[in-house]
Amino acid sequence: MGMTKPKSINWLGGGFLLGIAGAITLYFIGIILFGDTIDHWYNSVMKSFDKGTMIQDVRPNYLLFLLISLPTMIFSPIGEEFFFRGMMQEALAEKWGATISTFVEAAFFGITHLAHHGLMATAFGYRLLPSAFPWVLLMMTVSILFSFVRTQSGSIWGAVLCHAGFNLGMMWCIFYLMN
Repeated sequence: MGMTKPKSINWLGGGFLLGIAGAITLYFIGIILFGDTIDHWYNSVMKSFDKGTMIQDVRPNYLLFLLISLPTMIFSPIGEEFFFRGMMQEALAEKWGATISTFVEAAFFGITHLAHHGLMATAFGYRLLPSAFPWVLLMMTVSILFSFVRTQSGSIWGAVLCHAGFNLGMMWCIFYLMN
């Protein structure tokens, strides 16, 4: 699974910063393509947890923002990285090699993230938003970034920290850049 001591400590901190930069980049790609509409992926994520005036109440309090962001920086990065980069990618690499396994795992990662954005329940069933396809492609790219940081750091913990940085950056965009 890659639960080894990192060979490069620099890639742990650098991976965290790359994750933040990746999340901010995805925010601006969404703004360019869809503006501040429901098709912007971070709007979907925001609507999934924003109840009432929570975002407005949290904005002036950075400690509260960190408290709310902390679970997204711990639980999904550990769970998803151990599953996608640890178990799935390692198992597929034994059969198909590192490159193919990275892309197959990235496809699964991207499709899985339709649960956050892209697949919308309606009175008539489910439908895909027009932004679902670019969202899946962007999540695949983020997955490849996590894999790259894992390789560079020599440990699954590089991917976990990159993912934690991504989630912190996404939360920052949601709380401080979205309307």
